[in-house]
Amino acid sequence: MFDFFARPNRMLLIFGTLCLGAVIAAVSVGLTFSLEVCSMCWFQRLALILAAIGLLLTATGSAIRRTAQRAAELSFVLGWVSSCRQVYLLFHQEAAIGSCGRGLVYFFKNGNYFGFFRSGLVGGMECATDQAAFLGLPIPVLSLMVFTGIGLMYLYWLISMPDQ
Repeated sequence: MFDFFARPNRMLLIFGTLCLGAVIAAVSVGLTFSLEVCSMCWFQRLALILAAIGLLLTATGSAIRRTAQRAAELSFVLGWVSSCRQVYLLFHQEAAIGSCGRGLVYFFKNGNYFGFFRSGLVGGMECATDQAAFLGLPIPVLSLMVFTGIGLMYLYWLISMPDQ
């Protein structure tokens, strides 16, 4: 029986909302300070959006519950990996090779989805240099903190939740 207000569903709603809130915050900061968004940042935003959609679908108890949850977890992990790589590039700029691409619209207009995927995970010089700071920290560091914080809370909840 579907009980929308059961603890697992509430927690999945909270995690999905946190993911969406992080994207809204990132977009707001970008628009407020007229920041150009690199491919890695787009990749991380899309990963959070996909994770949020998966978690919210899981919370509804739909027939694709397990598939949606696993897809959300995969998306979240890929975003976290991208965030880790971007912070690494930020502090090891010599590891950044070439360009990370021309942004989301360019990749999607040309149908180069693999290029976007690669660019989102590997990055380039644009992702390693000239990163704006917000609240005294470079934005890639804040992104990593968000991914790590939400991820650790989710893992703690997942481990402490009794089997269903």
